[in-house]
Amino acid sequence: MGEHPGTTELDLAEIIARVGSDVNGPEARARKVYVYLASAGRFTNWDLVCFSAEYIASMVGSLPWLDTVAKDLIRLVYLAHYIRFETISWLDKLTSVVPAESSKESDGPSTAGP
Repeated sequence: MGEHPGTTELDLAEIIARVGSDVNGPEARARKVYVYLASAGRFTNWDLVCFSAEYIASMVGSLPWLDTVAKDLIRLVYLAHYIRFETISWLDKLTSVVPAESSKESDGPSTAGP
């Protein structure tokens, strides 16, 4: 349903069909970037989470509709980075194109809890 007078209701079935048939949609585009970064073998999952959040925030000037979501996402990432107490060891694994056991990153902040 449109939020403003004069807007039309969204056809959810049509949107789902378009997503399913789009070979260059958001998921495919993200996969290309992930495969490229993972093939470098130099980044952890946490590096990619941080990059993704910061990149989204950097786009707010061009895409102001991202403002609120970007602020929320950045706040969560910074809270997780500096005030997290749980251990999420998979975040320290180097990314891999093929899921495999990877070595732990040797530099940068650890994502392990205290």
